[in-house]
Amino acid sequence: MVIRSHTLSNITFISVLMILSVLFNEALAYKLIPITAELSPTGSSSRQTFRIENPTTDPVAIEVNVFSRKMTMDGKDILQPAADDFVIYPQQLIVMPGQSQAIRVAWNGKKIPEKELAYRLITEQLPINFSKKESDGGQVNLLIKFIASLYIRPNKAKSDIHLVSHEVIESEEGEKLLKLLIENRGSAHNLLRNPKLDITAQNESVTLLKDDLKILANQNMLAQHTRQFLLPLPGEFTDQAVMTDFSFDQR
Repeated sequence: MVIRSHTLSNITFISVLMILSVLFNEALAYKLIPITAELSPTGSSSRQTFRIENPTTDPVAIEVNVFSRKMTMDGKDILQPAADDFVIYPQQLIVMPGQSQAIRVAWNGKKIPEKELAYRLITEQLPINFSKKESDGGQVNLLIKFIASLYIRPNKAKSDIHLVSHEVIESEEGEKLLKLLIENRGSAHNLLRNPKLDITAQNESVTLLKDDLKILANQNMLAQHTRQFLLPLPGEFTDQAVMTDFSFDQR
């Protein structure tokens, strides 16, 4: 979820923080359910119904768009408009107070993909004032955006994730880091659940689990993507060549 603010007059930063703290719950003008969906490229499973819920006392206007998704090595999304890949109905909607409304999303691809395709479905609140009263000059409008994960997964697609390289590097601050390159050679995404990393050098060894590997835990590995991770190197290994063994719970 992303919150964007539009300030209508010059007010102090402290005042903005006070307004945000008071209105934060009210700012969550709607909910998107579900936040992740996997569709098949054919059959009844090629459609998904999302739901917008409006728990507030004001109407909310929403626009829905889909973007194809790739990922950089450091985990940032690269999004491109993909309106032709899906049929979305409705694409714009108004949800009344205390009500919910369905959004039907159907895959519109002409061919069965060889690997899983990743998308982002984004719902964004539109800056429409439904109140009959004039806007206060000091009002801050908070617009909510939800970013959902959407996948088109062909039959028998599966992930194939490997640690392909590691090396000890030094940061600009002089800290010794372990750089890991992890590759998904498979045809479907997977999450790095409960990662485990064994580090060995000469007669020293240590096992790092998910609490020590928060930078890795539950990271998304898209199909046929490579990710880079930088981990602080345990002190006993800072001046040694190391060997590593990586594993995680594959589901």
